[in-house]
Amino acid sequence: MKKFDVLSFLLSRQKKRLLFLGMLSCISTISMGQTGYELAQSMFAAAESVTSMKFTMQKTERVEGVLITQVSATKLSVAPYKIYSNQLSPDKGLEVLYCEGQNDGNALINPVSFPWVTLRLDPMGSLMRKGQHHTIRDGGYTYVMSILKFLVDKYGEESKTMISKLDPVDFGGVACDAIELSNPYFQYREHTVQKWETLASIEDSLKLSGFMILEKNNLDQNYDEVQPGMTISVPTDYSPRMIIYIDQTTHLPVMMKIFDDQGLFELYEYFDIELNPTFNEDEFSSGFEAYGF
Repeated sequence: MKKFDVLSFLLSRQKKRLLFLGMLSCISTISMGQTGYELAQSMFAAAESVTSMKFTMQKTERVEGVLITQVSATKLSVAPYKIYSNQLSPDKGLEVLYCEGQNDGNALINPVSFPWVTLRLDPMGSLMRKGQHHTIRDGGYTYVMSILKFLVDKYGEESKTMISKLDPVDFGGVACDAIELSNPYFQYREHTVQKWETLASIEDSLKLSGFMILEKNNLDQNYDEVQPGMTISVPTDYSPRMIIYIDQTTHLPVMMKIFDDQGLFELYEYFDIELNPTFNEDEFSSGFEAYGF
């Protein structure tokens, strides 16, 4: 390469770098002018544009007073809902596949341990939900965004004062805005289970954590134990406090820290996010060659 060509190449790279930095500066300037509430609204809109994604999630959930962390690599299709998860830690290689409307509504599990066969389990059953705050049907952004939007709609104009903007943060090399939801109305109340209600219907209609309800009522993670006629203690809202980091470029959450009245309840961290990838049909099939079902 000639000397002149090398110089041109270096100048071109520098020009592109300055252009990229300028774009980041514009993005940061735009987000700086937004309130916490407006950042939340931008996040809701961005989440609705996600049709598929690949990501690695590190989830930390409090179970029986102990914070338990799992790391999984995940593929997700939003509609129709399909999800494949391969656990990286602590049960390396454990696979879960769930496709809405397939396999008689069951999820397929490759436990990579005894009994050494693929299991077919009800994703809403106590066996599969044991030790988990959420079901395999709650992957991606749709479910968690529905919880946040429910709170915003519930409190209306007042929600604008409940969501505050924090200082920007760097999350694993990703420039993020940060917001905090502070809910002064969170408390527990007595609820008598009606004949048409189940724990699943209660948590879905009121956007609550069924796991939190079980824990509060000492029901040993048994979702089937909640029966009509029982009086149980139920939270008024999902959480009294949430902190969310929002990628300044995609406007999507990369970290969600959720508290209850005892402290940290759950923490979800997203890494290596790939938005709207195209999947081959067999990637959500138990026969896919890379899977062990």
